[in-house]
Amino acid sequence: MFTTAKPGKTLDGKLPETYEGQVRQVFSNLEQILNAAGTSLDNVLMTRVWLFEVPGETKEQGREKFKKFNEIYKEFFKPPYPARGIFWINSHPQPECYLEVDLVVGVPD
Repeated sequence: MFTTAKPGKTLDGKLPETYEGQVRQVFSNLEQILNAAGTSLDNVLMTRVWLFEVPGETKEQGREKFKKFNEIYKEFFKPPYPARGIFWINSHPQPECYLEVDLVVGVPD
């Protein structure tokens, strides 16, 4: 199963104001999609993550955001972790969007 890239929007279509809120929201949303399809985050084979730079953000701030992302990632995934691709992107059409994530997932019989 493949999911399309999803931002961390709430059910009413709003983005949480904080980076951490968006990271948690995107994985919570994806978890709900997988559960509805009869699978779970435990069956994720690969994640692809697009991290968007914020105008004026320093490299150090970007590194700190990535560190926070990894901490939150470990709240949703257990070892052995799925394969992961990370892409740093200059900007998003919606400047308050900090990331998008898509998944490749195994679906049990």
